[in-house]
Amino acid sequence: MTSKANGVQNHYLITDQPQYARNRFKIAAVGTDRCGKTAFARRLARNIFCEPGTADASEPFRQVFHKKMSDGTCAKVELIDVGMEQLNEHSRTANIIRQRMVIDGSPTSTCTEFVDLRGIFLLYDITDGKSFTELSNIIGDLSHLISPDCEIFLIGCKADRREDRKVSFKDAEDMSLKIGFSLFETSAKSGANCELALTEMLEKVYEKHEEAAGYVCDATEEAEPPPRFNLPHIFCQMWNCG
Repeated sequence: MTSKANGVQNHYLITDQPQYARNRFKIAAVGTDRCGKTAFARRLARNIFCEPGTADASEPFRQVFHKKMSDGTCAKVELIDVGMEQLNEHSRTANIIRQRMVIDGSPTSTCTEFVDLRGIFLLYDITDGKSFTELSNIIGDLSHLISPDCEIFLIGCKADRREDRKVSFKDAEDMSLKIGFSLFETSAKSGANCELALTEMLEKVYEKHEEAAGYVCDATEEAEPPPRFNLPHIFCQMWNCG
């Protein structure tokens, strides 16, 4: 059963390892340390909020859950929390591959995080100007790691602390318009706009997925059936039948 609290709907949680499926969408929450990305991810998946400084709040987060779409279908969402250390490792690995075209040894498990990624929540803290200015560097690193059709949303965290705001909504809006990202200001503490951001992300990802599937179907032509010979007619041609 699902329930609502703070205006945010809980989802069915899945404890087994995620497997490939047509309706599976891998989404990442990316941002600087202490910007609120882990709290945001927990709010989306479990509808919970852990106070800063607790053990649960500092642990890396990965969750798989089901989310019902507007058309009635059920999406399987794999939500991961990617810290700056992981992102930097990915970026270094990508640079090595581009420079040498080959890398010695097997990649570490963290080198697979951006494989088949469908969407990214790019987060900053509205009370920390540095977390916002760092976005340019993060976007540069992401450009080498994700596919061109990966959907990216700009998420301003800690909207419940507007009195401590250091990043204006206008500055964030200008950036989002410049780079073509959707923008949301959210609060993991109250749940404000978290569900809305997730729903819109999944709708856009699903739309791209269905559009790509349509292209594949359109490009696949049915094989021509093998010719069917009229055997009596062939024999007549061979023997000059009248």
